[in-house]
Amino acid sequence: MTPSTLVELAEWKAVAVGERLCTMPLGPEDARVPHLGIVLAAWDPAAAAESVSLVLERFRRLRGVTWSMVVVANNHLTLTSLPRSDGEYRVVAGSNEEAEFSAYEEGRQSLVAGARPAPDVWMILNDRLPFYKADCIWGVTPALVKFASAVPIAAGTIDFLPPNSQLCGRAIRCYIRSNYVLISAAAVARLGSLRAVRAGEYALRVPEALDGADWPLSGWLGPELGGFLRTFLTVPGRQGWTRAEPVNPVSWPRLRMKALSILNEWLLSLRLSEAHVPLVPWRLARAMSRLGPTDVFSQRLLGHYRADPEFGGGLEGSARGRLQLAAAVLSGRAGASNTAQRFLSSAARCSAAARVPQDT
Repeated sequence: MTPSTLVELAEWKAVAVGERLCTMPLGPEDARVPHLGIVLAAWDPAAAAESVSLVLERFRRLRGVTWSMVVVANNHLTLTSLPRSDGEYRVVAGSNEEAEFSAYEEGRQSLVAGARPAPDVWMILNDRLPFYKADCIWGVTPALVKFASAVPIAAGTIDFLPPNSQLCGRAIRCYIRSNYVLISAAAVARLGSLRAVRAGEYALRVPEALDGADWPLSGWLGPELGGFLRTFLTVPGRQGWTRAEPVNPVSWPRLRMKALSILNEWLLSLRLSEAHVPLVPWRLARAMSRLGPTDVFSQRLLGHYRADPEFGGGLEGSARGRLQLAAAVLSGRAGASNTAQRFLSSAARCSAAARVPQDT
């Protein structure tokens, strides 16, 4: 990790400590402790071991939430690399039919069958956690889990597609990265399954063997979105896949499987939006959770995200951006000053708490 990554991680660990300072008092109706189901899709042995250790480090110390965890091993080599569980998590063999998306669904079904109570909220993530920064899991707090158990929501990192993109005949402009998503069980219930495209259907549309020089997905996705995906997967660079490589008969099986993951990633966001589940930047979701699900300000902000998933795009990573977003929502609303001050004071107190890492 770079020094800046370590600093950010330390800050978010410390912010988690400040949750007891930032969370609004809970009423009698909030007394039930929510249950979080964690599904980690594992492929790379070393990365999977580090990812599991990071998750355990966070949740061993988290009070106010019960949790169950399953690691889905899509690669049998990960089975011997994982840290000792001491009963804290289970490991199941994954089919790898749809890469991490089959793992997410298989792990979820495994937890539903064995966890009591059933999870109110799901956290799905893959073993890229150490590479995408682990600060997202330190942003998971009791208040956020309780918020997500009360309001259908999907929180994560939001990315954007080219303007006027169409997927399966429907407009799509942004999506939530599937390497980490905190999603309400009620939201998943609206979908039925996290994966939309199964391996069998995919094989009918995208051949397993590369035939000719054409990009097979362009015929399905259209020239614009198909071309965008091809550039992402085959042209190395900052904006592309970290494992990008030219398409040829040797690289095609890897590129084809990654394309299936991305397609399911895009469709997950599209289906959630069509089910009126807001896709919210995880830092902003965490800030809203301090106000509670019934707060008028939170409800209005969620309404903006339901109506326009692009709302506040690019602002989720900075404190200034969150203040600008709050101002945009509150502008022109009479009597909003108290709620706005409450929101901003909460963020300020957490910033002040983010100095010395402690346990929570």
